[in-house]
Amino acid sequence: MTGALAGRSTSLLLDATIRAFADIKLIVPSLVAAIAGAGWYRERRLRQDNTRHMAPRIERLEKRMDPKRSSSALTKEGKTNPMDREA
Repeated sequence: MTGALAGRSTSLLLDATIRAFADIKLIVPSLVAAIAGAGWYRERRLRQDNTRHMAPRIERLEKRMDPKRSSSALTKEGKTNPMDREA
C-alpha cells in the first residue's frame, strides 16, 4: 500500500506551491525586491569593510597634517559613536 502512495504527497505539495506562486504579478516584483535587497546589503557590507580597512590610514594622515586635530569619535566602521546618540 505504501508503494502506491510513494512520492504523491511530495508531488501534491509541489503542485500547491507552484499554484500559489504561479501568478506572474507576484513573482516578478518579489524577485526584483529580493535582488535589490541582496545588492543593497552586499554594497553596505563592502562599504563598511572598506571604511574599517582605511580608518587607520586616514587617521595617520590627519594627524600628520594637524597633530592637534581631535577625533570625530566615529567607530572604525564609520558609524556614530553610541555615546553620542544618548546626548
